[in-house]
Amino acid sequence: MKAVIASALLTVLAAFASAAEPAAAPVPVPHDPVLLDSPSEVLTVRLPKHKSGALPKSPKQAAADDGRIYGGYRVAKGFGHWQVEIYRDFAPEDWAHHVSTTHETRPEWQLEHHCGGALVADDWVLTAAHCVMNGDPTKHACMLHEGYTCDHAEIAVSKAQHASLGQCIKAKQIDPVFRVRLGAEDLSRGDGISYQIDCAVVHPGWNPADFYHNDIALLHFSADGPAPVRDPARIERIRMHTHAAPDTGTSVTVTGWGKSQPVPGIQPNAVLMQTDLQIRNGDFCAKKLGVRPDQVDDNVLCAGASAQKTCLGDSGGPVVLTEGRPYYLVGVVSWGAKDCKADSAPGVYTRIGAFADWIDDVLQAERD
Repeated sequence: MKAVIASALLTVLAAFASAAEPAAAPVPVPHDPVLLDSPSEVLTVRLPKHKSGALPKSPKQAAADDGRIYGGYRVAKGFGHWQVEIYRDFAPEDWAHHVSTTHETRPEWQLEHHCGGALVADDWVLTAAHCVMNGDPTKHACMLHEGYTCDHAEIAVSKAQHASLGQCIKAKQIDPVFRVRLGAEDLSRGDGISYQIDCAVVHPGWNPADFYHNDIALLHFSADGPAPVRDPARIERIRMHTHAAPDTGTSVTVTGWGKSQPVPGIQPNAVLMQTDLQIRNGDFCAKKLGVRPDQVDDNVLCAGASAQKTCLGDSGGPVVLTEGRPYYLVGVVSWGAKDCKADSAPGVYTRIGAFADWIDDVLQAERD
């Protein structure tokens, strides 16, 4: 059995070690848009470790950070407590084997990172659909067990359809190596509280072959044992913006651990970063990104700023309306230009208000 696991692991890591960037868009476009996650670099053959417990005390926050997410900065004190990390939990023996056979120099936490998300209820995370299923299991970004397709949603949780959360949990569709972490600030420290993901609900209109539309999903999570105590100063839900799209020029803030260096592959930041953007006109963004206007429709937001943007590893993360209080979750990081560099190319974000009815239908479904 160990020989079989090692063989399978080496097959996965052969692609992993030579990977560069995620797959390009399904239709040719000048700037080659790409989903902003890390589907090509993973280690998938392993047993889950179960980690749960109280949050360690946060280190004193620095006023600035040398790592920059293209004009971004270390998350401000008191901001971003709704940020969630979706990650792969490496088994110690698999990581040791990987290091010994590939001479890996990157730290384990960097390669575990998968996507971001936002805490929208006590036990629900809102993220991007492409973080759950990207349609191509060879890219190792599908969070589902073998036996479930990675190109369309098979299980619904819905009040209107009388499809309960309990039915989804019983289906055991999620590969247990994928977990969520709440309250994390520095991934290299392993801080925060880790939970198992027991149900994924992908929007029924999501099609990985057309990632420009319906890129939204909900993940339900639960504790491995007794529910750990959450520090309200470190973990809090965020309200969802269910109204019309913000006006052009409105300021929004995006948080994430995504790549901030112009290097090949996936090298996320250890500390949570934020960047401030402005809502842009859809037609302007379509032209800037080299896509058709219908690929930047009313169901998404386009936002950008000079020398500031989201990048690989930020997918699924929160886009927050910061003009006024309280803060509102207005979008989810979806896709953008393939090249992460300090230019003015905008990013595209799934607009929460366009999917408010669907989100409410899932969250209001019967539990059992």
